[in-house]
Amino acid sequence: MRRFALTCSFVVLSAALLALPAKAQQTSPSSNLSQGVNDTELSTRPTARELSPFNLVSLAYRGHFSEQGIPGYGNFVLGLHTGRIRADDVIQAAVDAGQLSPDVQDSRSYRTAVRQHLLSLRNTAY
Repeated sequence: MRRFALTCSFVVLSAALLALPAKAQQTSPSSNLSQGVNDTELSTRPTARELSPFNLVSLAYRGHFSEQGIPGYGNFVLGLHTGRIRADDVIQAAVDAGQLSPDVQDSRSYRTAVRQHLLSLRNTAY
């Protein structure tokens, strides 16, 4: 019965991770022109989006931060179990990838929320 419950939990969590909505950023071309920003400046500026802690963990689980040293899927969960992957590591990887503002690193509540989502994933994945 316990195995069935864990399997169901994992299936629900996996479905939630795969059904993440993409956030689109809307800008009007005229606003960029009126501010005197050219295309070169726009392409060289890092773009940092604000991700919810849940979406951050979901992206990490799906391997979006593999270039930053965070493995995906089974190896991600294994890293959670062995302690090689922590909330600070995931947050730093997202900052390095330009997916998260560096200001978030100082947010204790954000770090705690990421830690809670990682703990939940670790406990339901195996």
